[in-house]
Parts: sequence; C-alpha cells; structure tokens
Amino acid sequence: MSREQRFSLYVILSIISRGRALGGLGQLREAKLEIQLGLDEARSKGVGFMLPMMNSWLADMHARSGKNETALSIVEQVLANGHLEKFLSPSRHESDSVIVRGHGRMERAGHGADGLFRC
Repeated sequence: MSREQRFSLYVILSIISRGRALGGLGQLREAKLEIQLGLDEARSKGVGFMLPMMNSWLADMHARSGKNETALSIVEQVLANGHLEKFLSPSRHESDSVIVRGHGRMERAGHGADGLFRC
C-alpha cells in the first residue's frame, strides 16, 4: 500500500523494520541484508530523516553477529558525517566521548557482542 501511494518513508521503514525483526529472530545475515537494502533505498530517495537510527540498527546486527569492528565503523561514520547534528548538535568533545564509550564497550565485550550497544 505504501508503494502504491508513494509513501517512500513508510516503504523504507517497513524494509528496515522487517530487517530488525529478522535480527530479533536470530536471522542475522538476512537482517543485515534487509536493513542495508532499506538504507540504500533511503539514500536513493534522498531520505535523510532517521538515518542515524537506521544505521544504529545495522550496527547492532553486525555486533550481534560478532563483527564488532564493522559495527563500530558504522557508528563512527554516522558521527563523522554529522548526521546527528540535526538532532543533537554534539560538540566535538561529546562526539569523542561517544567514540570512547564505544571502544570501552568493545573491550568489555571481548570477542562477543554482548553489551556493545547497550547503555
């Protein structure tokens, strides 16, 4: 229905939400593919709203599948691209703080992903 009515944001959110649900069912490979598909669709349609959240879900799926470096890279890209500035306007100090916390979580998680993106 969203496609028929050309509500591209809802189409994108449906794709990404499906990916997140697949991740919740433990189907991490499929989840990452679906979320990436939604992100690609968002970029092709010029949808920038909610990109940090969408990227955080992709990072979470990578972390759950043990790819902590990839997950951290996604988070760092979001911060470096300034996507959060529209919503949070973090100072350089605050951005550095988020990165440091991410590195600390990776160290605590060891080779597993438990706790990587949990506050």
